[in-house]
Formats: sequence, C-alpha cells, structure tokens
Amino acid sequence: MNKFSISNYTKRNKFTRMCIGEAMVSLMKEKSYSKIKILDLAVKAGVSRMTFYKYYHTKEEVLGDYLNEIISGYVDIYDNDPSGDFPSYNNMLNALVYFDKYADFFVGLANAGLYSLLIDATNEYMENNIVPKYGISLYKAYYFAGAILNTFIKWEENGKKEKIMEEIFDIVDENGAVIGTAPRSRCHGDPSLIHRTAHVIVFHPDGERILLQLRTKTKDIQPGKWDTAVGGHLDHGEDFESAARREMNEELGLDRKLPLRFLFHSKIRNDIESENVGVFALVSAGPFQFQRSEIDEVRFFSRADLNMRRSEFTPNLCAELDELQKRGFF
Repeated sequence: MNKFSISNYTKRNKFTRMCIGEAMVSLMKEKSYSKIKILDLAVKAGVSRMTFYKYYHTKEEVLGDYLNEIISGYVDIYDNDPSGDFPSYNNMLNALVYFDKYADFFVGLANAGLYSLLIDATNEYMENNIVPKYGISLYKAYYFAGAILNTFIKWEENGKKEKIMEEIFDIVDENGAVIGTAPRSRCHGDPSLIHRTAHVIVFHPDGERILLQLRTKTKDIQPGKWDTAVGGHLDHGEDFESAARREMNEELGLDRKLPLRFLFHSKIRNDIESENVGVFALVSAGPFQFQRSEIDEVRFFSRADLNMRRSEFTPNLCAELDELQKRGFF
C-alpha cells in the first residue's frame, strides 16, 4: 500500500477522492470489507473505473487517503490549542469530540482487522506535526497516539456510556479579567461564575437576511428555539476571535479563514448563567454543514420574519437583534 503523507496533501481533486472515500464508508456499513469490490466503490461514488484508477490502485489506498483527510482536518484544532502544551486537557477533549464525528469509519476499520492502518496514520500525524511543534520525543508522541486511539475505539464500541471529559471555562470578573476556571456544569447553574462566549451573525450576501439555527430539543437552555447561527463558549485560554472561528467551523462547516468582522461586546445575565459575549459578523450564503447533534435546522430569515416571529426566538437572540438595529448594522 502507498503511504499517504499528510504534509504532501493538496486540495486538488479532493471532491472526487472524498466521494470515493464516503462510498467506502457507506459500503462498509452494508457488507464486510473483504467483499467490497472496486466496481462497487466506483458505482457507489458515481465515478467510472477509469476515474477510480486515476487516483487509486487498491481499496487500502482509498482508506489511507480518506483517513489522512480526516486527520489533516484535525491539524487546525491542535494548531489553535491555546495551552501551548502537549498533551493537554484540550488536546484530549478535542480529539474525542472531533473523531466522534467519524466513529463509524474508525470502528469499521478496527472491526475489519485494519487497526494497523489507523495507528500508522495517527503515528504519521504525530511525527509530522506534534513532534516538531512541541519538541517532545517520538516515543512520547507514539504513546499518546496509541492511548487516545485505543481509548476512543473502546469508548465507541461500548456505546459511549461515559461522558466525554467536561469542558473547562475561564472565569472572569465584570471587567473581563480572568480570575479562575470552572467546569461547564458549574457555570450553567451558578450566575456568579461569569464566563465567555463568541457569537457569529451570518448575513446573506443580499444584505436582507440573517441565518439562524434551531436549537435541538435536548439543549439544557432554550431547547427548540431559534438562536444566533453560531455560538459557543471560549475554551480555557482561548480568545474571542479564535473561538468564533472554531465554532463557525464546528457548527456550520465554514472555513476558519473566512473574513470576520468584530461588531460589539455584550453581557448575558439571567438566573442560570452569566456570559460576556463577543459578537462577530460574517457574510456567507453557504453551503452549511451543521452539527445535527446540536442543531435541528439552519435557515435565513428576512427582516419581516425577524420582526414577526420573535416569540420563537431565544431572549438572547432578541437582545442581539435589537443591538444590531440600534447600532445600525442591520
């Protein structure tokens, strides 16, 4: 099998290659890996056999390419880890959260007897990214790679009965100065613990519509309500803009490098929590790939809808819309 190097990746022909990779993932849910033929892959991906062989020679090369695309997408998360240490709490938390989106693929590989493919790709990521960045030994990197991979696979196979490690937030005073840390569960329920969030208001290019997200009915706060398109807490040590870029990528699948404009700071104070919010603006018509575990739907709302359907919105969104209009942004 050819070894695909993350460091040599380009975006050239990525769409076709990823269609073939997604076809492999889909077929592995339908039949055992050994029974999947090249023709099956081509048909499922909607490409000709000639196109398939333009990129790959074997099924293993398809898996290697797709796996490296997944891991290369995680590079940004490590590169933006604010702690500056490895391994850190954020490293481990982000790894479990990120790779959970591809659980079927990872568990499928392990069950197909291709665990070595997983560990080889993870080790290569460590060699090319973690070791030079943090100056740690290869064996420390390999140790962490094996530990997190094995923990992740077993956690998925056992039905994710245990909750992922709880997020840690910086606690700030009324002036925004960091004065300590606290877990998410304490922040949601104790209004004295002021923490920070970043919001991104997504404007349609026509300037007449704003994108909103419909919160799932399983949310702790304001379930089933329409809310700002992008919103999330700052991780420990993170700044507002970094959090905004991370959240718009995680929640809507948008490129972190898209231009963001800072609009204003606001404060949320209620009986459940206290948040200092950094509000940013982004212009985009999509496409949007939203987190279905967090969001039921995303939709552009016209000015008229925004005024007429306020009863369906979270109080925080209503306040944010009022502030937008007050400042002349919309």
